[in-house]
Amino acid sequence: MPNFFQQFLNQVGSGYKEADKRLGGWLPGGGTASPVTAKFQRALAEPRSQLLPAAKPFTRIAGANPLSPAINSKTGQITPEASEMLRQMGSSATVTQNINETNPIAILGQYLGYSGAAHANPLKNQIYLPGGMNNLTVLAHEAGHLDKKRRADNRPIFEGILGQAIDTPATLIKKITGGEFSPLAQPLAPFRLAGGLATALSDAKEEDYAERFAEDATKSMLEKAAAHMPGDPKGGFLYPKLLYQRGQESFSEGVQDLLNPPIAKAAGNAIQFMQNQIQEALPKPPSLFEDVPNLRLQQMAIEADLDYRQELKENPNSLLLPRLQKIKEDYAQATKARGLN
Repeated sequence: MPNFFQQFLNQVGSGYKEADKRLGGWLPGGGTASPVTAKFQRALAEPRSQLLPAAKPFTRIAGANPLSPAINSKTGQITPEASEMLRQMGSSATVTQNINETNPIAILGQYLGYSGAAHANPLKNQIYLPGGMNNLTVLAHEAGHLDKKRRADNRPIFEGILGQAIDTPATLIKKITGGEFSPLAQPLAPFRLAGGLATALSDAKEEDYAERFAEDATKSMLEKAAAHMPGDPKGGFLYPKLLYQRGQESFSEGVQDLLNPPIAKAAGNAIQFMQNQIQEALPKPPSLFEDVPNLRLQQMAIEADLDYRQELKENPNSLLLPRLQKIKEDYAQATKARGLN
């Protein structure tokens, strides 16, 4: 027999959803995002940048491949292939492997988890390539950070590291001062909020642009397209995705730390721990009563009854009373089933 009530609900539900869709998403719970909701969803979505066409088509660089060095390890000078790559990109950036030639922020970054990371410095029009990243693929990526000609939007401040520059020190301080229970967690929360949001929406978008720039340049200049990190323009690149997730997590932790101070967390966890210990110490009713001899079962029933009565007398409002009463009733039923009452 068909469930007419369920069919009615389905028809009403589909009609409501259709009405919500036609009204532009303003009905609550209709399933269609309102213009306001959609705007927020677009603003907070994983960012994608737009790469404008190059002024001139790139041409193949003879003998160059994605892993060809950008700096000659013996002379310390930029290689002819790297020079040609920068020329075609329209970049006049200098390239160095000496961290001390960069800037104080980059030098400090070595102690904040960015050791051995390549970067571009727009203030000095400079690209830093450490030994492990000395290749044309990374050079193309970092040149993308310095590029202004092919951007649909303006380049973000600090070459897309503003969010990380705020969030990374705050995260490190929280970690070394107690992590989740750090007394500084709440004061650091505004930095986690701002840094996380900027990391997810600004830093990640800048890295996405640099990856697209590198992929587009290398597919023509080198023997094959190569990005600094795995991925592709259509599905997105790995590093921007990781930055976006990292920013989301930092923002979420910032909200939690702001609304739930670490002292409250510690107190709540301590209370829960004590309650668990008390529960573990309580007598447990046997799961298989047939394994318990009659005399022992009677003794356990009497002990359970005494435990309940004593707790009720000493502390009428005890939170343990419901559990003690349940244990007493379980043993009473077991003895009654055997005719031992």
